[in-house]
Amino acid sequence: MSVAGSLHRATTTVHLAVGATCVVVEEVALGRHSEPSGRLDLRLRVERATRVLVDHGEMFGPDVPGALSSVSVGAARHALSAVVVGAPAGESRTCVERGRAGAWLPVAADAAVVLAVGADRPAVRALVAALAPELSIDDLLW
Repeated sequence: MSVAGSLHRATTTVHLAVGATCVVVEEVALGRHSEPSGRLDLRLRVERATRVLVDHGEMFGPDVPGALSSVSVGAARHALSAVVVGAPAGESRTCVERGRAGAWLPVAADAAVVLAVGADRPAVRALVAALAPELSIDDLLW
């Protein structure tokens, strides 16, 4: 959770061997009820056999350019990002509905990034479950 006045930075790096699989999920609540979030910078990097599959950064907070517009998360209060390695990535998919948005973005034949934002955790999880059923979000995150 990123609360008003906070400043937090987190970097996650995953090194995978050839043929290894993984699912890495980051979820964040942006502020407490009726409160703006603080500043939160996240970076996630996943490498397989020294090849970079994903190097993704997100910045949240009232001082981030675009934070109060559709360029960033808009009015969303919950964000989820995930990297799935070891499942067929298939085609890109997106969903924008009822104040929430998500995307499944292939980065390799067997790797994808999932990004989703919405009003709260249940809304985001429901969107991800519909958008990316191969992620088995309920099994991984509950």
